[in-house]
Amino acid sequence: MKTCLTHARVVMADEVLNDASVLIEDGVISAIDPESARDCEVIDLQGKWLMPGMIDLHCDALEKEVEPRPNVHFPLTFACAQADKRNAAAGITTVYHALSFAHDELGVRNNHFAAQIARAVHAWHPHGLVDNRVHCRYEITDETGLPILKELLDERSMHLISMMDHTPGQGQFKDMAAYRDYLTRTYKKTADEVEVIVERKVEAASGAYARMYELVVAAHAAGISVASHDDDSVERVATMSGIGADISEFPISLEAARAARQAGMST
Repeated sequence: MKTCLTHARVVMADEVLNDASVLIEDGVISAIDPESARDCEVIDLQGKWLMPGMIDLHCDALEKEVEPRPNVHFPLTFACAQADKRNAAAGITTVYHALSFAHDELGVRNNHFAAQIARAVHAWHPHGLVDNRVHCRYEITDETGLPILKELLDERSMHLISMMDHTPGQGQFKDMAAYRDYLTRTYKKTADEVEVIVERKVEAASGAYARMYELVVAAHAAGISVASHDDDSVERVATMSGIGADISEFPISLEAARAARQAGMST
């Protein structure tokens, strides 16, 4: 089957082609501005933009599809279908659904529920309008998530893993008061519950490096890339590069971003 899209503004890697045509054969782009396009369906785009499908490496939306309100959970297959349609409508053709593995303090962001969602995405993949993948966000202060993430690696139910370090007092949450306010507002926690979370995260941070290294080794053995997250300094980039991180996701300073590029980490 052949389709020719005509009179389009075609977005290329380094330029935009005005009034261009694109020939598609059996679902694959075969030519830009073909010399001839016989025996094909012609669709006149009338000057509309035509660009490659977008890739979203970190999409948090599925968690909200599953739990739109606290403790209100939709069936996982239904949530996957709704997220799939939204991404297709937005021009996203590959989406990495970011799922947080952060023990049991943050709604759907707990290990067992997150693993269920990851497996649901994996099962949904053959039915999707777009390429649905799983991005596991591991909270490094979580002492219980490592075995579950290794199971998902063995099952081939994840495609990217990132290391979240939301230890209070550094990174994204340097301001302790702001961190407490974030937990209170976002997750409806009481002051006492917030203090328990803060104390637990600070205490668990002591074994984080060993857990990260073990997970990086397991991920690379499975052919899965590893990202750091919210790198806030040159020193932090060096640490993450040293344990084998491939990507610096969301560096929060220009110095950190430059250091990541110099270390060969994609940003």
